[in-house]
Amino acid sequence: MDAANKRPVGTTTLGLSQMGFGAVPLGNLFTPLSEKEAFETIQAALAAGIRYFDTAPFYGHGLSEHRLSTALRAVPRDDFTLSTKVGRQQSRAPPKQCLFFLPVSCSCSLCPAHTISLSKLLATVSSCDAI
Repeated sequence: MDAANKRPVGTTTLGLSQMGFGAVPLGNLFTPLSEKEAFETIQAALAAGIRYFDTAPFYGHGLSEHRLSTALRAVPRDDFTLSTKVGRQQSRAPPKQCLFFLPVSCSCSLCPAHTISLSKLLATVSSCDAI
């Protein structure tokens, strides 16, 4: 398998590299990583042809997003796809407020990336209980 080969996502025009990088460990979830280790891990993924990176504000309370943004800053924006999560807050709120949280969560989770270029938004809803 060539990690750099792209495959379409469903019937969309979005194509992702065959292999992606799940950035949970960059948020120190399983074991602490130094900034250098995190940077070198991302650089190794890029060298292997990986161009799809997935993170979330919950991964180290934004640490994963921050580390990815730092390492990807020098990579041309069209050369990679970065996904993150939106709509989920780190504190519980009354369900009637959930619809108002989406834009706030979206802007907060993407701001640390310093690579803001939102050209596509692919959203899935796993539960409507909170809406």
